[in-house]
Amino acid sequence: MRLSILMPTHRDDRKAISRIAQACSWAGAGVEVIIRDNSEKPGKRGLIEGFRAENCKIVFAEECPAAVNAMGALALATGDFVLFVADDDTCLDRGIAAIAAAAEKFADDASVSGITGAYVVEEQRGSVFISYPDIASPDVVKRTFGYIGLQGPNLLFYSALRRTMILDCWKFLDETPFVFPFHDQVLSLVHLLEGRFVDVGRLVLAYDNMNWESVGQAADSDTSRYLAAGMDPAFGRLHWLLCAFEGAWLSLYSRYGARHSAEQRQAIAARWFEVMFARFAGDSRGNFGSSLGPQADLLCQKWRGLYPNFDLQVLLADICDFIALHSPEKAGLYRDFWQGQTAVLAP
Repeated sequence: MRLSILMPTHRDDRKAISRIAQACSWAGAGVEVIIRDNSEKPGKRGLIEGFRAENCKIVFAEECPAAVNAMGALALATGDFVLFVADDDTCLDRGIAAIAAAAEKFADDASVSGITGAYVVEEQRGSVFISYPDIASPDVVKRTFGYIGLQGPNLLFYSALRRTMILDCWKFLDETPFVFPFHDQVLSLVHLLEGRFVDVGRLVLAYDNMNWESVGQAADSDTSRYLAAGMDPAFGRLHWLLCAFEGAWLSLYSRYGARHSAEQRQAIAARWFEVMFARFAGDSRGNFGSSLGPQADLLCQKWRGLYPNFDLQVLLADICDFIALHSPEKAGLYRDFWQGQTAVLAP
């Protein structure tokens, strides 16, 4: 099997049913479709049971968190590449067919870690077309720069990705002591460190950004996820600084960067930190009533004054010191994890 298309689903409205039916239509030779429904809604189950066909699996599961539902679908996949599709995504049939054809062509090419295309982002101001430049380049610096330099939602995450790579990266994510809201971007960086992306040259998906396009909406969502991770609300002030740190550290020191030269790792880390730091410098989110607001303000002021003379070891210490104000135990977990990501000991 070359391509597995996975749809973990919970919604039970007409739109979701129509998306499931469309996804099932993509099943065929070399393409398996797996629908994993955790809604526990008898009416929905009765409707979609009839969509079963050759290479199209309909699986019913108990209600569970979205991440568990997604992992359950992934566990059933057998394709060389895996494409996750949400039950509210708008996909184009020809774009999906082009991804399936590319999966057949590049399944045995270890240099290819993903297959992507063009995207439409729907916002209140209108529609924006996005595609990532240079991500097909065999040059790891060129392709990562193409991804890092494009402002907007992380649509590279909505690509067909090599299944063995996804399993490895999700294992890494599962080992992290905390899951933060920017980790999709860090994982996309890791995917590019692993290999190049084939661009099928077609529109693949329309992404509705209505709930994320304002700074306030994004900050509120991020804060809820930091709270879920057991962090103080003011920790969200460090959002883009954390993203800058984690991506740069992985590029320089981790096993994902280890296959590349010191010069390449340094260039990628510096560019990643530069772009994410610019977002941090322009971020105006508040402290959400936290008593640690003054300490967060001081830390932000310190690092905005230090750039571009950043030292990742010093930054890690400062991040951990701030976490320790709320929980010394969590600070120790964060420090130990990142200090352990040292397959490469020097840039």
